[in-house]
Amino acid sequence: MNKFKGRALLLISGPGSETDVQVIRDSVNTALEPFTLHVQDTQNICMGGRIILALDIECDPAHLLAIETDVRGAVEKFRCDVASEII
Repeated sequence: MNKFKGRALLLISGPGSETDVQVIRDSVNTALEPFTLHVQDTQNICMGGRIILALDIECDPAHLLAIETDVRGAVEKFRCDVASEII
């Protein structure tokens, strides 16, 4: 039986370069550790001094607000925005 009830997209965007991507990704991964979820896919774009990091996750949709809040706290020092959406 699958313990995940849904899927969601997490989008993190902000200023940065290729060298910042891994630091931001590590911060996001640390923020996600307490949650029961599975990262299906990740993609990142670095263009024009901006970073966009997208994560496709399997999770309980009831936990998405808490997930988004924790990720937002983890990346605020990088001046990143966070958005999430159930898909």
